[in-house]
Amino acid sequence: LFLTAGWKEYILFLSGLEAIMVGAGLLCKVPLFADISSAGIQELSGALQERHYRKNEFVFYQGDGGSSLFIINSGLVKIAVTSTEGKEKTLALLSSGDFFGELSLIDGEPRSANAVTTAASQLYILGREQFLSFLKSHPDASLKILAALSCRLRRTDELVQDVSFLDVP
Repeated sequence: LFLTAGWKEYILFLSGLEAIMVGAGLLCKVPLFADISSAGIQELSGALQERHYRKNEFVFYQGDGGSSLFIINSGLVKIAVTSTEGKEKTLALLSSGDFFGELSLIDGEPRSANAVTTAASQLYILGREQFLSFLKSHPDASLKILAALSCRLRRTDELVQDVSFLDVP
């Protein structure tokens, strides 16, 4: 009986270790964390929560309170906005290795879009409290993350500029 309990604990330990390793691998692919040290990545990966979603399940709705970043390990997620008339516009279709929710991770503001799975999906979630705690203990990471966010903002500005100069009949 004791040996059985020991094996159960060992299996739970291994599954937790596997989740941390998978999480660390995913975090390395997220541009926000690309320049963070391997020790920092390991620390952050320990804060990740794994969650499974069924096909067509909402991860969050536009306007929901936001406090986390999502990283897709497997599956597909559609990011879309809905107009006041009920029309939907897809902003992105995301798959393994992609991430979303970074705005709310940083500012804690409500979600700017809907996120819904279009296939069964496994997501890893990084909470805002754990993220801010990490930044407080790793101030050098803050500058790297700010640089990555600035890069994304510049690309968005370029897209807005391109669209604003389109000739529309």
